[in-house]
This record gives sequence, C-alpha cells and structure tokens, in this order.
Amino acid sequence: MNKMHEKFPCRNQQSPRKVHMYDFPGSIPFTNPCIVGYKGEIGSFLLQGLLRIMPKASSIWCYDIGATKQEQLSRLRKADVVFLCVPIQHTRRWIVDHQSVFRGNKRLIEQASVKEPILKGLMRPGMRILSMHLLFRPSATPNPEDRRVAFIESPQWRGADSVIARMTESQPIYYATLQEHDREMAIIQALTHCVVKALDQIHSTGRGTSYMSLQIKRLADRMAAGDPELYQWIQRNPYAAEAIKLFQNTLENTPI
Repeated sequence: MNKMHEKFPCRNQQSPRKVHMYDFPGSIPFTNPCIVGYKGEIGSFLLQGLLRIMPKASSIWCYDIGATKQEQLSRLRKADVVFLCVPIQHTRRWIVDHQSVFRGNKRLIEQASVKEPILKGLMRPGMRILSMHLLFRPSATPNPEDRRVAFIESPQWRGADSVIARMTESQPIYYATLQEHDREMAIIQALTHCVVKALDQIHSTGRGTSYMSLQIKRLADRMAAGDPELYQWIQRNPYAAEAIKLFQNTLENTPI
C-alpha cells in the first residue's frame, strides 16, 4: 500500500457501498429543491443538473445576492431539500443563522471543501445537514469520466446522493466521517496545491522550457486565477500539516 494512504485511508477503497455513476431511484426523493447561491459556479452547475432531471422547472426554487429576507425565507420554507452553494467563508454563518428553518424532514446539503472546521458543533440531533463535495471545477471539467463527487455517509440521503451523482454526471466517492474526508482532502488539495506552488517557484528560476515546467506553470496559474479565499480555507485543513510532514518524510526516503 502507498505509504501516504496508510495514514490517510481512502473510504472509497474500504466501503462496501458501490454506486454506478448513472444509477438513481426511479423517483426523485425530493420535489421542491432550493439552490442558495445559484449564480456561482457550483450553484449554477447544480441548477442545470436539476433542470435536466426535474419534471417541472417551476418546482425548483433559487435565490442569490439581491433577494430580500422575506423572499429568502419564503423559498426556504417551500423547499424540502436545500443545496447551500455560498462561498466557503460564509457557510458556517449561513447555517447558524438559518437553523430554525431546518427542522422536521427538510434537508440541507452543504458543499464546503473542508468540513470539520465549518460543521463542528452544528451536526446536532434534529438538524438534517448532509455533506457533499464536487471534486472538480465544473467549468474546467467537461468530460464526465474525470468527475468525482464526495459524500459523507448518512442514512438521511435516502437516494438523493445517487440522484446528485446522476445530475452532475459524476462518480460518487463515500467517506464515513467529516474527519475522513478532510484527511483525504489534506492530500488531494492542501498538499497538492503546496507542492505545485513550490515546484513553480523552483522552475521559474530556470528558463522553464520543458514540458513538465510548462504543465506545472499552467497548474500554478490556474490556482492563482481561482478564489483566493477558497485556497486559504483549503490550507486551513486541520490535517494539512500532517500531510506535508508525511510528504517530506516520504520524499527523503524515496530512492532516486
């Protein structure tokens, strides 16, 4: 087994649960979804997916910046499932401010790249908070075979996870806990971004004419063009330091 995965196990390698990217129940397990933040990249992508599978577009509720408080509450109350697609730095505050809305059978599906720091203390009985994470940038990943969507396992999904995999044309990956997800993301995101930035700095001292130098620069430029707040949150992953230390140890012990 790869040494990096001995300490950061991937749930998808262990979970007995297998879901094909195109399998989903004959009936959609929600009737009135609402997308909060539908103008952003993730929100608009999920909206397009809902429009493909929902029998009536009039059943889909949305709001973004500009909606009044009254409009927001009205649409939230009409929804049976809410996709929260606000910027990561606003996710926790939004959930805290709207806790009273999410009682009974209404489900909230959040999208944050880092889970534990944002959701700590919020996963209480009576709060139906579900966690997913698109492991790709929709605008830069046109090929469905390159798409993965992560879910934190919960009996409250009740088939909605399979529908989301279908509407995003993504292969689902399951994690048992928020911590397991964040440990994996410490490698996939935090460590990878760190290494790419470091390699780009080193390669920039030369002429940068090799194929690998150009690919590294493209990746670094793509990261620089992204949301700086998001990248800061990714580096705040509570397991990022462990992942970097593990990488350093692995590098020192890898034969050249």
